[in-house]
Amino acid sequence: MHSRASVVVAAASGVATLLSGCGGGEAGKTTPEPAVSPTGPTSPCKEGNDAECAKFLNEQYMGYDKKDSKSPIGVTMRGRPRYSDESEDPCNMWCCSHSCYDGQPDCYVPAALYNHKMVLTEKNTMEIYADTPIQIVFQPDAVMNTITKCAYKYDGAAFNKNFGGCGVGAPSKNCDDSADSAFNNMCPSDPTKPADAECPEVIEGTCDGMTEADHNYPVTCSWRGPAWYSATQSNSTWDKTRQGELNELRNMVTERMDTQGFDKQCGDTTCTNYWNEIVTDGRILDVLMEEDPAQLIAAFAYPKGDAQSLQDAQKFNDRLFNRSNIRVPIIAIDLEAPVDSVGPFGLPEEAEQLV
Repeated sequence: MHSRASVVVAAASGVATLLSGCGGGEAGKTTPEPAVSPTGPTSPCKEGNDAECAKFLNEQYMGYDKKDSKSPIGVTMRGRPRYSDESEDPCNMWCCSHSCYDGQPDCYVPAALYNHKMVLTEKNTMEIYADTPIQIVFQPDAVMNTITKCAYKYDGAAFNKNFGGCGVGAPSKNCDDSADSAFNNMCPSDPTKPADAECPEVIEGTCDGMTEADHNYPVTCSWRGPAWYSATQSNSTWDKTRQGELNELRNMVTERMDTQGFDKQCGDTTCTNYWNEIVTDGRILDVLMEEDPAQLIAAFAYPKGDAQSLQDAQKFNDRLFNRSNIRVPIIAIDLEAPVDSVGPFGLPEEAEQLV
């Protein structure tokens, strides 16, 4: 995931791998969370439960408490541009072709995690990564326990990293480059083998493989998620052998709380305003979409007051119905009101729906 701030950082440094998470030193002594971490009550985000879904998402968004290991960590959303017809853009939601694009990792699907403590403006309003008008809201339980491969407390520049976006920098954008592209995913120290969870450079790039002093922006490290051990080679399938063995997502959020601030600069914005990156595995998303999309997608959301984006969200929902015979709630996100006591999620206004 990257945008104007990461471009500025890369330009200033002269290398895109500044955010690669590559580092060394004595290994840190972090303790992973249990493999299955609580996310609160069962999600009511199903077709026809729009009001209950908005309430639930607000509870997830407002519920994070650093001192409470059972509190929800927030709401994870994948931003999308304007709707485009599936025949024109079949992979508009996420990976579906296993074809190489610009050397990027196969089937890596980035998203961002939002809660009432981070990714905020100085007016204490919610900030949306890259101002994308449509948000695919993932079910919190799926994020916490199934689909997340890794997480970065700030932008991880995962688009140019091997191991599905969770390893070290792979600078080549050449899809035919067997050694140096993230798509081809070869282990730097032994390019005859894939960059997997046993690759030394991948291990060194994890937050557990770096000293805490090396975790600070613009250097990033990957916190391991429940899908950490899933296969990442092109045309591989979801490997459930070690699914859920690790879960460091709460560790990421905790460290983010300890390092952000409106008085600290990350790229061209403050560290509290700066986004984070949740890297999910598109292979797992595809399986869940075939099994039951409602266990994966909680809602489609759009900025409150934006009638065009509401229409686009409804088109995404129609596309989901045509594919899977279900719809999910459509949720409005208030980006103007401070999130001091209530969350930003609500129902579309009647005036918007009549446009």
